[in-house]
Amino acid sequence: MKDYYFFKYFLTIFLTVTIVSVKAQYIAVDTQTYTPEQLVKDVFFGNQSSNCISVENINISGWDFGNGNKSYGYFDRTGSTFAMEKGIILSTGSALTAPGPNGYTQSGNDVGWFGDRDLEDGINVTNTYNATILEFDFTAAKTNRVSFEYLFASEQYLLNGRPTQCNYTDGFAFLIKEAGSSNPYRNLAVIPETNTPIKSNTVRGPGGLCSPINEQYFGQYNPYESSINFGGETKILNATTDIIPGVKYHLKLVIADEGNGLYDSAVFLKAGSFVGIKDLGPDLILSAQTALCEGSTTQINASITTPGATYQWYNTQGIIVGATNPTYTVSDPGVYEVLIDDGGCKLKGSIKIEYAEKPIYNSNNSFCKYNDGQPIAVYLQEFSSQILSNYQPYFRVKYYRLEADAIAGNNNTIDTLQYTDDTTLYVRAESSECDAVVGVITFKTSKKSALLKDQVICPNSTTRLEAETSYVYYQWKTENGQIIKEGPAVNYIDNVSAGKYSVILTSPNGCSLQQIVTITEKDLLQITNIDVSGSTATISVVGGTPPYEYSLDNLTFQSSNVFTNVQRGLNTVYVKDAQNCGVVTKEFLIVNLINVITPNSDGKNEVLDYSDLNIKKEVKIEIYDRYGNQVFLSQKQPYIWDGKMNGRVLPTGSYYYILNWIEPDINLPVNYKGWVLLKNRD
Repeated sequence: MKDYYFFKYFLTIFLTVTIVSVKAQYIAVDTQTYTPEQLVKDVFFGNQSSNCISVENINISGWDFGNGNKSYGYFDRTGSTFAMEKGIILSTGSALTAPGPNGYTQSGNDVGWFGDRDLEDGINVTNTYNATILEFDFTAAKTNRVSFEYLFASEQYLLNGRPTQCNYTDGFAFLIKEAGSSNPYRNLAVIPETNTPIKSNTVRGPGGLCSPINEQYFGQYNPYESSINFGGETKILNATTDIIPGVKYHLKLVIADEGNGLYDSAVFLKAGSFVGIKDLGPDLILSAQTALCEGSTTQINASITTPGATYQWYNTQGIIVGATNPTYTVSDPGVYEVLIDDGGCKLKGSIKIEYAEKPIYNSNNSFCKYNDGQPIAVYLQEFSSQILSNYQPYFRVKYYRLEADAIAGNNNTIDTLQYTDDTTLYVRAESSECDAVVGVITFKTSKKSALLKDQVICPNSTTRLEAETSYVYYQWKTENGQIIKEGPAVNYIDNVSAGKYSVILTSPNGCSLQQIVTITEKDLLQITNIDVSGSTATISVVGGTPPYEYSLDNLTFQSSNVFTNVQRGLNTVYVKDAQNCGVVTKEFLIVNLINVITPNSDGKNEVLDYSDLNIKKEVKIEIYDRYGNQVFLSQKQPYIWDGKMNGRVLPTGSYYYILNWIEPDINLPVNYKGWVLLKNRD
């Protein structure tokens, strides 16, 4: 087993030194040079004097894999992009496998490497293994608050795998209590403002196997060319606690694997970050309604009573050159920090400052509403984001009927408004940070034109579109937006054919309304069927605009569509509708059934004449003698039989005839059969 770890240690050192020397983009780890005393006092505290924060009873325990390969040590960024420059690493595996690239999964383990009961009690986990622990006692003389910075990295930040692995997590805690006390530890490694321990399943970002949670504290999922050989890492976080000056505290920083020794994790402690806290007061932020109003300034005071103390101020961009006084005047938003050196005793202060905007009214706060002359109801808060050009959720907007009330900011507010005529209200916009401003809002009405309505016109005709003359400006457009006519006195357009049109009507109060009108051509009036029964004809029509009128002479019209005692032969019916777009006509036939012909040249009943059937379709006339012999066939005009067969006069007698045709309107066949008497001179 020791041979394996020696080979792994040797290979890791060789690869780390080789890669760093070539690319200098991975951290370097040293597990041999620094004693526990040096790691804590020189690295973590940064040589702070004993009269500031005294440190004693230092102890580091973890695992020694042999040949100087331990689970803890000193790290340095060595030109890489790692978030921390240098500090202490505490790992659940070999600290020497922590440098990048992120090329394989770390799972350092040993059957004799146990977990930690205080960690399990502190963050409510069980069954821990591979614990690495840094602990010491400290006493702060000049501050009532201390803090330090750290970063958590783990192989349990997964890019792929099984969803069940999302519950895997290693545990770590920064446990503190008064030295020698029997009270339970309190964990400082928690999500800010909560008691939730920071673990791989309580802080993670998007892009991995598992759903994000508290992602604002997550740094990144590490690519192959990462500074460290872990699957992911948090941002640099801050552990802070209140203390009593002069009281000795025991701090135990511990990390361990949970459930088994696989998938290592590590905590990186930033060098020099364990400092006392100088209280600069509460953050001045929008959520607490304590932010500054834009354009204003505030002075931050970091003064301490010790003569000769030095100060250096920082903002989000870094060091503020020349800002070395105990106070600093802020004129821009950001996070401001101060580092105080009190004769070698380092104190650190931080405050976040945000600015609130002053409400700015839009130049035109007139709103037009249309409700066809009926009372209009509005909920006033719906307009708050429109009347202020820089509206912010933290603005408080109040509506008043009287300007004096708005200026006073009293409780005579209104939330809803019902109006039928132009109405003016007064608006007060205020915030906790800036002085209130008062403005005006006007609600106006644009009644719709009552004259302008949809129309139905005759086919291929035109009409006029017209609105009232009470508007001050008109703009007529086609459906595709082309302007037909516009101006202050053009309340109508002529010669308008079928289509969709719009007009923008501007009222004297400045409100404009777009009204759309549609002109359609009426359906053509059509005679669909004429049903003839004997001498009675019934007319069926569709389309047009009822009521309809009917006539057989185009002079006298009737409302009934039924005509009786219609003369035999070819007739014409005339129909018109209420739109009066013209008269439609159709011919129909009252069949004159002939039962005798006398072709004797006396000019009477000379032929069997069915030429009126030419208005029908597929007409066919067949005539047979009494023996069933066909003597005449006609399937084209004229439909006339003169009593002959192929020019030969047929003898007097009764002949059987068959008439067939298709009614054009309904495409149904019609069949007539009967006898006709042929009487010749003989």
